[in-house]
Amino acid sequence: SELSYEGLRFALNYAFDREALVNQFNGFALETMLGVSPACDWYPESYARQFKYDLKQVQQVLSNMGLKDYDNDGMLEMKLGEELKEIDLDFVVCNASGIKTNVAHRFADDMASIGIKVSVRELSWGAYKETLEEGNFDLYYAEVRLNPDFDLSMLLRSEAKLNYGKVFDSTLEDLISTYLAATSVSERRDACANMCAQLANKAYIVPLCFERHQMITHRGVIEGIKANENNPLYNFRSWVISFDKDENKGEDQT
Repeated sequence: SELSYEGLRFALNYAFDREALVNQFNGFALETMLGVSPACDWYPESYARQFKYDLKQVQQVLSNMGLKDYDNDGMLEMKLGEELKEIDLDFVVCNASGIKTNVAHRFADDMASIGIKVSVRELSWGAYKETLEEGNFDLYYAEVRLNPDFDLSMLLRSEAKLNYGKVFDSTLEDLISTYLAATSVSERRDACANMCAQLANKAYIVPLCFERHQMITHRGVIEGIKANENNPLYNFRSWVISFDKDENKGEDQT
C-alpha cells in the first residue's frame, strides 16, 4: 500500500476538515488533532494547532516526498526508478452513518483537487467489519470508545484486537505505557506530549473528533440521575420519576 510511506501518512494529519465535521454533530463534538481529548488538562494545544486542516500543507509534504505530476495528467505520481506510480487509495466507511460517509467523500474530493485519487467504499456494518478483519483497505473511518484515560493500546499495540492496520511500533508502545503510568498531572502532560508527537509523526491513525453526549429532561421530573461519560443511563433502576404537572408547572427545561 502507498500508505506504507511514512510521509504520505503524515500528510493526512492536515487533510481533514475537523471543524466541518464538528458542525455536522451540531456542536456535540470536539475537534482533535491528537489521540486525547482537548478537554484534558494535558492536551498539548500549541502542538496540536499546527495540524489544522490545510490542503496547501498536504501538497507541501507530498512535494517534499518527491510526488509530482510527472506526465502532466493532473494526478501526482511517485517515481520508483524509471516507473511512475499514481496514488490510488481505497477508503472504507460504514454506510450506517451519513456523517462518516460525508467525511469520506469530502476527503476524496479534496484529495482529487490536489492530484490524489481516493476511492470511497461504503459498506454495510457486516461487510465493513469483515473488510477490516481481512486488512482489505488503505484507509478506514472508525469510531472507537476509549477509556477515560485515553488509552490507545486497543488500537496501536501489536497484539491489540482493533489494530487492523497491523501497526508494530515498540517506541510508541513504550510511550503509551509511560503515559498511562504517569502519577502526576505534570508527568502525564509530558508523557502525553511525547506520545502524541510519535503518533502524529507516524500517523498510523489520524484523530478527528471526540463526540459529546447529553441528556435533557424537565427540571424536577427525574431524581437520582448519575450519568457519566460511559453511560448516561447509569443507576437507572434508582431513578425516581414524577409526572406531577402542578409541581413542575412553569419550570424551565434543562
